[in-house]
Amino acid sequence: MNLRRQHKLSSLGVCFFLVMFCVSGVLLNHSDAIADCEVSRAVLPPFYRYEGWNGGLLRGTTRMPDGQIAVYGRNGIWLTDSTGRGFADYNAGLPEAAHHRNIRALVKAADGTLFAVATTGLYRRGASGEERVEMWQPVELAREGGEALSDAIVRGDSLIVVGRSALYVAERPWNKFERITLAAPAGEERLGLSAFRAVWLFHSGQLFGLPGILVADAVALIMIFLCVTGLIMTLLPRRIRRRGPKPRLVSTLRRTMSWHSNVGLYSIALTLIVCISGWCLRPPVLIALATAKTKLAAEEANPWHDRLRMIRYYDDGGRWLLSTSEGFYELKSLDVQPQRLESQPPVSVMGLNVFERSAGGTRGEWLVGSFSGLFVWNTASGDVRDYFTGEAVSPKPGPPFGRTAVSGYSDDFGRRGEASIVTFDNGVIAGPRPAQPAEFETLPMSLANFALEIHTGRIYFGNAATWFFVFIAGAAAAWSLITGLLLALRRRRGRKCRFRDRGGSVWCRGRRRSRSGNRLSR
Repeated sequence: MNLRRQHKLSSLGVCFFLVMFCVSGVLLNHSDAIADCEVSRAVLPPFYRYEGWNGGLLRGTTRMPDGQIAVYGRNGIWLTDSTGRGFADYNAGLPEAAHHRNIRALVKAADGTLFAVATTGLYRRGASGEERVEMWQPVELAREGGEALSDAIVRGDSLIVVGRSALYVAERPWNKFERITLAAPAGEERLGLSAFRAVWLFHSGQLFGLPGILVADAVALIMIFLCVTGLIMTLLPRRIRRRGPKPRLVSTLRRTMSWHSNVGLYSIALTLIVCISGWCLRPPVLIALATAKTKLAAEEANPWHDRLRMIRYYDDGGRWLLSTSEGFYELKSLDVQPQRLESQPPVSVMGLNVFERSAGGTRGEWLVGSFSGLFVWNTASGDVRDYFTGEAVSPKPGPPFGRTAVSGYSDDFGRRGEASIVTFDNGVIAGPRPAQPAEFETLPMSLANFALEIHTGRIYFGNAATWFFVFIAGAAAAWSLITGLLLALRRRRGRKCRFRDRGGSVWCRGRRRSRSGNRLSR
């Protein structure tokens, strides 16, 4: 197969997906600007409907002072009883947009005051005697750069809120929060970015701040331009074949070919870099990047920049357990250096979803759940066992999306000691199964989340796309760019390129008579 045909076929095969990559990538780069925009799940493929609390709809539960159960997750908070048969809306006061209702934690103080941690903010609701008339009220935190929040815990009279880069601590009555930047872990002055994180920041341009983001946006627009002009060059010769080689159409084709060739040639370095870096962010390359480290630091003043995930207090040992994107650490107090634990349970690169004390387990046992599975981790002995099979597992980081992608956990339904295990794909798969109301099936999805589904290809093939779509589409796009570069260099050396009509051949350079005898000028 000649070079021109390879370029044409690879480009046509990936053209639609490449345009969707570019449009969704620009939206993701400016997610704050579209935070209030939503997409109804009723218009999305069926596998995006909520069924049995899948899709992160149930992340966890909190028992209320009056005995009711508060269920929280990706689309807000609802009240039910221990049987899970009826649900009442508990979102009054929270922002309407789904983007702001992604609840990561719901904690209760000793006096009944509730705190809901959304990724975009912290909210407070009064004590149990006033809950029916009060609404959620936003709580101000001294966050830097729109830092996302990921967890919270109440310890005595202290409320500790976990941001992605720092902790926020307040004492009762929790009106003033102190921002605490943790010390670098013992033995390390700073933590290098994981290779996955570095490539992700590089691909989106965020590694270089606003100028990098704008450059990434410009590359996306260039790729859209190349796709559109490529389609014109493919479709226009067909019109010429039907109508004959009319000068105006021929002139339009030549200009389009010139723009397509020159823009593609001069932007080839940027387009290839963006294409290949995005290709690396999905398996199989992702698996290698997830464990590799770089010497880059996103923010030297804060060694934990964008690395913190969840925190728990271990009463038996009198210490804090800290979950981060770099693994698990322990602290005697929040003002000392974290010590990395030798024993590490597998955690997906997508992050930790469950971090609970093991019900009925021995001292030091924790349940650790992510898209890699659910594991029982004994911090005292270092043993890590699969929750479902009881078999010992490797401490290596788990796959980005395993067979049992755990997304939630609750031990508030059914008999004491029973736990509901929730997965992202199939909802509740073990333990008591609260009945999900039918109207929850089509709860809205944020536009930013919708753009992410398009960017990863899950919108077309479901979660299976994680393993093949970006790899295949990225390889095809890269080959299209490379063959286009070779063709452009060939043209610049004066070699001919042509398209055929019914009368013969029309050349991009020089003159040539068609078979019908018509002379076509330059």
